[in-house]
Amino acid sequence: MALHFSKNWPLVTSAQIDAFERDYSLELPCKYKRFLMTVNGGQSSSDLCFQVPSLQQKIMLGGLNGISNNAPPSVQIPLLMEEFEYPNRWVPLGDDPGGNPILLSTTQTDFGRIYFWDKIGLLSKHTPADIHLISEDFSSFLELLGNC
Repeated sequence: MALHFSKNWPLVTSAQIDAFERDYSLELPCKYKRFLMTVNGGQSSSDLCFQVPSLQQKIMLGGLNGISNNAPPSVQIPLLMEEFEYPNRWVPLGDDPGGNPILLSTTQTDFGRIYFWDKIGLLSKHTPADIHLISEDFSSFLELLGNC
């Protein structure tokens, strides 16, 4: 499914991405960097959902964040990383309408994987703040997006 946004955040340059990686001591996957330079996130023009296999649940996409400081503060990845406590070296690349983050891992053990963080524990049967694998990489995550 093609991803169309009703609102896009300003595009970023490779120099801005390099600065972000340097400031946060992390490396972003190449495919995600290309996304930031060509789309940089936004709000979808239609209701899109993704499947979280371990929850056997479809989750609606609220939006995808960007790294531009010209985007609204609530979707700027650097501001989100400073304001909220995310697992170390994980990037909040989006969220659901309830504010549960979609995270990109930049750790060595699972670099590039995409996770859903049921931060308030409404969907998980275990404990609040359960983190669930969505896909092996960002491209696969985008391919999972479909109509709700």
